[in-house]
Amino acid sequence: MKMATKSSTLAELINRLPDPDEQGLLSNIDKETVDRVVSQIKEGGQKSLSGLIDMIAEPGRGDDVKPRYALHCLAVQMCKPDEENPGEYLRKHYPCSLAATNPKPFRCT
Repeated sequence: MKMATKSSTLAELINRLPDPDEQGLLSNIDKETVDRVVSQIKEGGQKSLSGLIDMIAEPGRGDDVKPRYALHCLAVQMCKPDEENPGEYLRKHYPCSLAATNPKPFRCT
């Protein structure tokens, strides 16, 4: 899995997220744990965000359920009315220069 090559702190954080059940669904979700993980990723700024995105494989090329779920949860959290503007957060913490080397879905255009 790609996560093993990333920062152990970020990988450990991501590994706290739920595992898919036998049907491949994330059905056993502990909201408090997920909220803590997402908050810590957000607090980690550029390093955490780019590390998280680096964990995401191109479709069909790896087991990246947890990193994708973390990115989804971060996006949902960022869309809450009391949060920083998601676009502003991404511009500040994920500059296009980093995105240029990532898989096509994460490149700046």
